[in-house]
Amino acid sequence: MLHPAFVEIHLGHLRHNLEQVRRRLGPAEPIAVVKADAYGHGLVPVARTLQEAGMRHFAVARLSEAVELREAGITGSILLLGAAFPEDLAACVAHEVEVTVSSPLLAEAVCAAAPRYGPLRVHVKVDTGMGRLGIWPEEAPEIIRRLEQTPGVTLVGLCTHLATAEQPGDPFVQEQLERFEQLWRQVGDAFAVRHVANSGALFTLPSSYWSDSRQQARIGAALYGYLPVPSCPAQTNCVRSCASWPASCRFAPCRLALPSPTAAPGRPPAGAVSPSSAPATATAFRVGCPIAVRWGCTGADFPSWEPSAWT
Repeated sequence: MLHPAFVEIHLGHLRHNLEQVRRRLGPAEPIAVVKADAYGHGLVPVARTLQEAGMRHFAVARLSEAVELREAGITGSILLLGAAFPEDLAACVAHEVEVTVSSPLLAEAVCAAAPRYGPLRVHVKVDTGMGRLGIWPEEAPEIIRRLEQTPGVTLVGLCTHLATAEQPGDPFVQEQLERFEQLWRQVGDAFAVRHVANSGALFTLPSSYWSDSRQQARIGAALYGYLPVPSCPAQTNCVRSCASWPASCRFAPCRLALPSPTAAPGRPPAGAVSPSSAPATATAFRVGCPIAVRWGCTGADFPSWEPSAWT
């Protein structure tokens, strides 16, 4: 049985968290990861708030998210983290979306599209050990050379993803960093920046974003107040959760969510607003979502949910 519920998103906490992230990053520049509706916090109001606070770089998972940001007036750079389909590259040019090249086939598609559709800004992702997306390091130099020589292609960033950055002292992280550094020494002159650090590395691996002046860091969870390394003392009171459950939702430790008593079935609760219609100057807004009531369930067996249809 599904019941409507809502969470309140505190944009002041988001601004606070951005300040904390900047302090830790030092000379490195953050890329705000706002994929998946800004981790469920509302894509447009979150991005607008961050842009007003001086954020210049954003990252999304899907092209549709990037287009929505452009239509909402986001002017900073937008990086498409997910693999773009060749047929999407014309839209990437039209909306000035930067593309992540994570395979030889996508590299070929970019080389074919740039002379045809217009300039493409590219980040090359290498797989240093996570085994998800990325070009093998031994293949990367030749692919990078081809991209660099293609008219209309601008190489912006070289990046990788750390599999266990949230685990302090894990030797595998150092293996990944060493592989990346070896490649950077070979091809780094072709790129404007590099970005390796994520929210986990923000608290455990300063070497992944302090090594030189051409560093960026992809920060998602930490912006929204989620601590990937709860045992790290340095995180205490560093960031604040951007989402809260009002008392009317009765969110209990066993992850039981009761419906708001003022909400009608199938409709957002009274006073709730769509994230896309939240004013740019708002300090908080509400996001509606159906929550399945499960008595006595644990975090492991709590049912998944999809955002409600109302926007």
